[in-house]
Amino acid sequence: MEQTLATPRLSKANRRVVLGQLSAWEVLQQELIAALRAAGRPVPPVPAAYDVPVPADQAHAWQLGARIQSTVLPQLGAWLANASDPAERALAAGQLQASARGIVAFGGTLPRWPGWSG
Repeated sequence: MEQTLATPRLSKANRRVVLGQLSAWEVLQQELIAALRAAGRPVPPVPAAYDVPVPADQAHAWQLGARIQSTVLPQLGAWLANASDPAERALAAGQLQASARGIVAFGGTLPRWPGWSG
């Protein structure tokens, strides 16, 4: 997402959307680090999972934002399914919801989940 922020073609309103998404991910990262430390567990390093291309224009930036949000949904779903602590379940559910909203905010289509009809 940092590369998307560098795109000079984004309007102020669109930059706010992208900055909001980036901020949400940074908050989640800090919450997860705090939860691991509180549980006495090691905090793994946070390597980049992939290289994010520099978008050519606003349409490509929006597609990229939707794709990034879509890519993380399966991991968030697995996290929610495996969380036993109520606070952790609430955090996972909130992030899953925020990412789904992010897909829509970037103009993407929500993917079908395995086992869901429709």
